[in-house]
Amino acid sequence: MIQTVQGTEPGLTRNRAVSDAVQSAPIAPVARGKSIRNQVVQQITELIVSGALPAGTRLTEVGMAKRLGVSRVPVREAFLILQGDQWVDIQEAHGTKVHVPQPGEVNDIFEVRVSMESLAASLAAQHCTVEDAQDLKSLANEGRERHRLGDVAGTSRINALFHGRIVKISGNVILDRMLAQLELKTRMYFTARITRPRGVGAWDEHIAIAEAIASRDAAEAATLMRRHVLASWAEYRKLAGDGEEKDPAGLDTNEAKETA
Repeated sequence: MIQTVQGTEPGLTRNRAVSDAVQSAPIAPVARGKSIRNQVVQQITELIVSGALPAGTRLTEVGMAKRLGVSRVPVREAFLILQGDQWVDIQEAHGTKVHVPQPGEVNDIFEVRVSMESLAASLAAQHCTVEDAQDLKSLANEGRERHRLGDVAGTSRINALFHGRIVKISGNVILDRMLAQLELKTRMYFTARITRPRGVGAWDEHIAIAEAIASRDAAEAATLMRRHVLASWAEYRKLAGDGEEKDPAGLDTNEAKETA
């Protein structure tokens, strides 16, 4: 069992009360017949990504086991896997807590996304069918409308679907697998308010990307996607106070935002 200790720092009692309440919130129980440990990993990951388990939340084996309707053993195993993927931090003196992302991690994610998502867009343009093009345009327009209506949860979901659909269309299984993990991390950063949604401009960019892919213009699709990801990165860097710095590819992030 992962041991925790009682602390005396100010606010600890209140934080633990909030943590207990978060862990006790209703959730669909883990289904039988599949790897229970893997299901627990998936469920906890989604709770973290969605913000249901905010960064810094203290987790216990007992609390999560009760919430998920499983024994403590798969929860203990899941915590170790989640620690390896930086979803939780396990410290002997403080127990298990939801990982608090650091600024450097966000930069690392965006550095990789710039290259990988540009490649995905380029490949998608080369493999796009008429139905694929219709799906992308539909998602982009729906996302823009949901943003206009103030549907934050719906906007986030459509955003994930849009980017995920592009990778699927690319036909590259490895790229799909790697970007799926990056997408989850990015969603967590936005939920944790380390970065913030960029507004309607991002959806105009989505529409332009969809049109480039539909036109089978691989170079244009890659360029637009690169600018799109850089613009999101620029928003984070502005919040972090270093908006004038250049990204690793040598393009000023403010320039990326202006040309997106």
